[in-house]
Amino acid sequence: FCCGCEKAQLEFFPGGIKLSADGFTRLSYKNTILCTLCAPVMNISAGALSYLILLVSDSALLQEFASVNLILGFCNLLPLYFLDGGRALNAFLLNKYDFQKVAFICDFFAVLSLLLIAGVFFVAFCLKKYYVFILFFFIYCVLGCFCDKTGRSFT
Repeated sequence: FCCGCEKAQLEFFPGGIKLSADGFTRLSYKNTILCTLCAPVMNISAGALSYLILLVSDSALLQEFASVNLILGFCNLLPLYFLDGGRALNAFLLNKYDFQKVAFICDFFAVLSLLLIAGVFFVAFCLKKYYVFILFFFIYCVLGCFCDKTGRSFT
């Protein structure tokens, strides 16, 4: 709302949540970057603050809260277009390059991100630790990229 949107609406679907706002597509590149990075920054800030509080008190619930917020914040910063990091990267690059070059660069970083997640899954699988969540996250990211490219959703 601070960046010029008068009315906003959240749409829930199996692939995630989409924000629809009047005027959101007409934001400047700077405001688009700020809007898309707000959620991951808040998650990381809440996780870091929770870990600072954990230095004083020992709470398992607070530790879980901090861990989930940090993981969610950093995963949301991945440069996949359907995540906030990809949208911020796209807006940043569109300010400097043409659409085709931006699409190529964003696709390149998306493939690198998927390879990173697959590598983390492989290492976790070899160590026999928590590999199911990473596998589901990898599948979610691949499907999200596929649906983003085809323009379809899972609804």
